[in-house]
Amino acid sequence: MKPFILCMLASADNIHTIRWARHFSARGYRVHVISRSYADIPGVAVHHIKSVGGGLGYALLLFEVRNLLKIIKPDL
Repeated sequence: MKPFILCMLASADNIHTIRWARHFSARGYRVHVISRSYADIPGVAVHHIKSVGGGLGYALLLFEVRNLLKIIKPDL
């Protein structure tokens, strides 16, 4: 049975993101975090996307995020 793939769109350097990502990774999930910030989370694939700035940064990077999701093919 293949592992469950979880993808999070969140700030990788946020303590809550780190805790949740490590929690699921420790339970056998394949965890991916798509983020505008740099961070190294053990056992988790962090995908850094270039920051456009401002509150609409993620919205302006919609196409890059969508392409990553097509590659990752998350279950959730």
